[in-house]
Amino acid sequence: ITQTGALTQAPSATGVFTLTENTASWNILLTQANNINGAITFASGATLGNVQDFSLTNTNAAASAPTNFTSLTALRNLTLNFSNASASINLPSITLNNGGNLSLTAGAAISQSGTVIVPGTTTLNAGTSIDFTTNGSSNSLTGTVTLSSGTTASITNTQALNFAASTIGSNLTAIGAGIAQSGALTVSGTSSFTAGANSIALTQSGNSFSGAVALNNSGNNAVSLVNTTALSLGTSSVGTGDLNITASGNITQTGALTQAPSATGVFT
Repeated sequence: ITQTGALTQAPSATGVFTLTENTASWNILLTQANNINGAITFASGATLGNVQDFSLTNTNAAASAPTNFTSLTALRNLTLNFSNASASINLPSITLNNGGNLSLTAGAAISQSGTVIVPGTTTLNAGTSIDFTTNGSSNSLTGTVTLSSGTTASITNTQALNFAASTIGSNLTAIGAGIAQSGALTVSGTSSFTAGANSIALTQSGNSFSGAVALNNSGNNAVSLVNTTALSLGTSSVGTGDLNITASGNITQTGALTQAPSATGVFT
């Protein structure tokens, strides 16, 4: 099911918009500038196992995900684009399959109410805040993660957290089984990175951290950070591996730096 023009529903609509897909491994791609006021649902039965990719664009202030989309057992790629400045996305538990990607755009906030499992890339674009920590202890985001937020962004991952190019409007909090990047990070506020017994490698030449940066890990795991401007280090606790800090300007601190007592790594 695709479309070549937008679908507009009357503002006072209370009727339900039901989507039915009768053939396995086909897609429902509603990508026009739709204005849908009422509830959206998938038909029960075969449809729930037939839909492979689902995309929904909705410009309505009350935009919401289909009521039962978490019942799509073969879902691969999920794209929700709710661009209205009043529209938020609160993602329930979802598991994508076969290398699928997640892309969420909200004019307001993006959050989660259940575990999110994404074997491919994750892209979160919020007009205000991003909070992917509610069930973060179970999140499994395998591919690169792109964040764009007007205000704060917080994310937790049970796997290594690998950032693609991202821009954060104020503070960033990131927790993962290792922290890395494939694109530059621009953070207007403070940054906090926690990697557990894993490395932190934030070495992209285009990084721009405006506020204090806190670095936390343990074990014989290196920590590396590059900033294009002056750098302020927040309260940090690192393991026994090498610690490498590079800035183009003064390096100062707002809190103490603690290195594990048995550390043999070099602080450069």
